[in-house]
Amino acid sequence: MKYLVVYEQGDSNWSAYAPDLPGCIATGVTHEETAETMREAIAFHIDGLREGGDAIPAPSAQVGMVEVPGEPAARYLVVFGRESSGYEAHAPDLLPECEALGATLDEVREMMKKAITGYVEQLRADGRAIPEPSAQVGTVEVELAVA
Repeated sequence: MKYLVVYEQGDSNWSAYAPDLPGCIATGVTHEETAETMREAIAFHIDGLREGGDAIPAPSAQVGMVEVPGEPAARYLVVFGRESSGYEAHAPDLLPECEALGATLDEVREMMKKAITGYVEQLRADGRAIPEPSAQVGTVEVELAVA
């Protein structure tokens, strides 16, 4: 199975999380170190779920990009996840200002486009700094032994 992983660069390190595996996170000094630590964290997390008799979540998170035109133009990563009542989405570089819940994936996509565009336009109008897009995405493949 392949799990989506979101990587975020901080001031002096990197962090990562797997949206389909709540609580599964990792950090490292470099992106490469964080990616390796995240592979280990996912395997450890899944082992813990198995030992506890819990179901292993199927990968379902998706990503997209929202481009905000203007000077300067910016493209922000958006992470979409399935919820019991529909879908949720968030922009890691713009938390907590840009999050949405919706009944359908299309609905939440449109909500995020409007939220991100409106937020960035408001920052520009107020003369405030626009956050630099830095979040990245990748996948981690995990081989699951048949139990």
